[in-house]
Amino acid sequence: IWNSVVHSIRYVLDAADGDAYNDAWQTPGETQQLGSGDCEDASLYLADWLIARGFDARVALGHYAERGGHAWVIVRLDGLTYLLESTNPDADTSRPPLLDEVGSRYVPDSTIDREGFHARRNPSAPWDGDYWTLAKWQHVSPNGKGSVASAEAGAEH
Repeated sequence: IWNSVVHSIRYVLDAADGDAYNDAWQTPGETQQLGSGDCEDASLYLADWLIARGFDARVALGHYAERGGHAWVIVRLDGLTYLLESTNPDADTSRPPLLDEVGSRYVPDSTIDREGFHARRNPSAPWDGDYWTLAKWQHVSPNGKGSVASAEAGAEH
């Protein structure tokens, strides 16, 4: 799946109106049909496909090293978390990188999955690489109601 997305979606800059800060998001279907998109478009497409196949995946939105705003996919399999770049055609898709191998350069502000939007509870705290612990993420469901980690604080999501 990762290989298919990386090699079938051509990276294109967004901002058709000329304003680099106006970012229009495509649906996964639009990205597939167009065969192109920027980092969040390709990441939404990749995560949607992975989730549809039963993987525990999320799109992460944040910053990559000194480059600034970026989107990538995290996927959890057999207790391990992998970080998948959806826009890097040079990625070795035969061996997905473990989050521990590459994750320190990627700092998320939020994540998205089919359950809704997840925001870091303490975005000013140093990033520790934990994408899954409820106590570290505030979940906002599509119906607008946020969930609060209470008795489940620290439980895995």
